[in-house]
Amino acid sequence: MFKPTSGGPMTVEPPTLGFSAALIACIEYAVCRCWKGGGFDMDKSWDKFEDKVRGLAQHIWGKPCLPTKIGGVNIDGAIAIDSEVSIHIEITEDRTLAKVRTDITKLITAKADSYSRGVLAKSFCVVNGPITNSMKEAGASHHIQVLSISEFSRLFFDFDPYSVARQSAPFGSSVDPLTGESDETAYVPVRYTIDGRVSDVTLMKLLDG
Repeated sequence: MFKPTSGGPMTVEPPTLGFSAALIACIEYAVCRCWKGGGFDMDKSWDKFEDKVRGLAQHIWGKPCLPTKIGGVNIDGAIAIDSEVSIHIEITEDRTLAKVRTDITKLITAKADSYSRGVLAKSFCVVNGPITNSMKEAGASHHIQVLSISEFSRLFFDFDPYSVARQSAPFGSSVDPLTGESDETAYVPVRYTIDGRVSDVTLMKLLDG
């Protein structure tokens, strides 16, 4: 159980959005720490590109993403959203147009099989690296999105626009709701300890659980 240490006031005026500066700092630190220049490294045990994409998909849609055979073809990742909607994902490290077209063909087959069973499939082909317009166009005519890993990652969290917006609104820019003026009240630092321990709990300990 966490509790404030004695010797300091506990009333803290939150920023305008209702979150404490410390909480926002924790969230931002966690997000920035896992961002890896266009993708997320959410589990250090991931050693395969396919595992990384399936993990991202699981975070995006909140359900397990598993390799599955659909309509007689092996699909790298599938998510059953509900009884009528599913997600199909083909994953490739081969950045050639021929390979992307092969994966699109597999997704077309799986999509048709799902449709015959009353299931609407949303399909993605995720490529480990930059993609061309020809790749996107090959999938677009079949309602299949061909995405680079960076583009697919942004379905989970679009870091770049957030970073720009966040830098334009640093801590200390809260507004007094009564006057509309900038609130110059200093944040009151709060310290935490764990029952039975003498030392304070650091931000790193809070983030690492």
